[in-house]
Amino acid sequence: MKKYLVIAVLFVWIVSCKKSTTPEIISPVVETPDLEIAIIDIKTTNALEIKTKTTYLDAQLTIKGINKYKNLNEKIKIKGRGNYSWELPKKPYHFEFEKSVDLFEFGADKDYNLIANYLDFNHLTNATSFTIANLLKIPYTTAFKPVEVYLNESYQGLYLLTHQIEKEKNRVNIDDMGVLVELDVYYNDANKFKTSAYSLPINVKYPKTMDADRLTKIKNDFNALDASVASAQFPDSNLENYLDIDAFCDFMILTYLTDNREIGHPKSIFMYKNSNSKITMGPAWDFDWAYGYNGGDKYFNGAKSDLFSSSSSVGNKFFKKLMTAPIIRKKFKEKWINFKANNYDKIFPFIDSYAKLIEKPREKDMIKWNLKNREFATEITKMKTWLTDKSFYIDTMVAAW
Repeated sequence: MKKYLVIAVLFVWIVSCKKSTTPEIISPVVETPDLEIAIIDIKTTNALEIKTKTTYLDAQLTIKGINKYKNLNEKIKIKGRGNYSWELPKKPYHFEFEKSVDLFEFGADKDYNLIANYLDFNHLTNATSFTIANLLKIPYTTAFKPVEVYLNESYQGLYLLTHQIEKEKNRVNIDDMGVLVELDVYYNDANKFKTSAYSLPINVKYPKTMDADRLTKIKNDFNALDASVASAQFPDSNLENYLDIDAFCDFMILTYLTDNREIGHPKSIFMYKNSNSKITMGPAWDFDWAYGYNGGDKYFNGAKSDLFSSSSSVGNKFFKKLMTAPIIRKKFKEKWINFKANNYDKIFPFIDSYAKLIEKPREKDMIKWNLKNREFATEITKMKTWLTDKSFYIDTMVAAW
């Protein structure tokens, strides 16, 4: 009996020692629970090629969770998406389920995007920016998950799965009489108009259909803000009656810190409002042309350069002038100092853990698309250094206000 007792004690001791030597996986800020990336396998009917952004193809989508995420096998419709990104070799896609599906706890919905991140060969700019938006508590920030994609049995590489920016309960949860718009110089939506003073290109995302009276109401709301900025009395032009100043400053902290030049055109800049609220910036979207990107594969340049150049583009003129208003500068400065003290340092652990998560898929993606291989550790250091330099630049900027 004693012999068996000794054996049992030894067994418990061995097991406990094994457990104690198992390395602990440290969770990052958001969206990277471990080092397993789900695989999305898409097969279009008759293996048809996805050639356009307008015509959906029927397909079957399978998610292989690698023992971590829930497996899935559902019918979808899929098409291309994007503007400039659609012209690049690696294509982005939009797909839609027949019924609402909750992928990776994004919240149930039908519509999802696969972002190619072809320009950003490091696959860090969008994920990091959405994380900063979460740290700033910007409402309706895009949920995301890195995934590897196969299309008709052909490996397509590393993608960023995101939800669609749209008016829905689990997306942009505005009321039925609210409005969601995108400022975009591509100006290719069905319902669109340009503001009276600055000719801001307003693409109405919601409502998708409307009568003339409702469209006139939307135009009036955005023209009121537009006129306030253009007014000879600016900045004493009742700006705060039309624009949510707090939300605007949060959005602009994100824009300055990431140096997102999309705002200058403008492109991919979203705004929304409820029926009886002020215009609110967001959700945040599209950071390919950010982080000092200046073409080709060149990121992390000019951390100490001004976000707004001397360009005469309408977005540049409109937002540059807005940033001169004392009410905005005061609030921006307060919020930046608070963010720097309490949340800024959380960006760097996220970058480390996310980079570890995607390291091997990134290598495979670069081989697939014949991209110039840059040593990942060096790229991560460059990104961190750039963010540090940019934060010092913002410190100096607000100190002068």
